Amino acid sequence: IDYNNSNSPKDYIIINLYLGITKVEEFFIKLKDILAYYIAISLYPIYKNYLEA
Repeated sequence: IDYNNSNSPKDYIIINLYLGITKVEEFFIKLKDILAYYIAISLYPIYKNYLEA
């Protein structure tokens, strides 16, 4: 690894912030799906006690 490379991007902080924001957005999309799953399971009469086990 050449740490003194003059062709390296100068805005690496902005790039890493953008990548972090996209990871957080993906996490919240999955979290919304999980919450909908738990709500559906808890409202379905047959599986009402399924989440307690």
